[in-house]
Amino acid sequence: MRDLIVSGRIADVILVVMALEGLVLGWLWRGDGAGRLLSLVGNLAGGGFLVLALKAALTGADWGWIAAALIGSMFGHGLDVVTRLAKPSA
Repeated sequence: MRDLIVSGRIADVILVVMALEGLVLGWLWRGDGAGRLLSLVGNLAGGGFLVLALKAALTGADWGWIAAALIGSMFGHGLDVVTRLAKPSA
């Protein structure tokens, strides 16, 4: 288990699980409208970029890669928030 974490491979496992989650939820929600799917994409992108930042930190990557992943996470989170707040008024 230690090697899985120290090598950063744990991040790869998490990303695969997240991708499968996105595929399953996207398939289940395919008829619920674009807003819900766009929110899902933003949510998964935000989390995915955080996992990439974790992998970069665990593997000793340059700080620029970690910062880029964190900025990507910020934009993914922003997309998720905006799509959740943009509910149609009745």
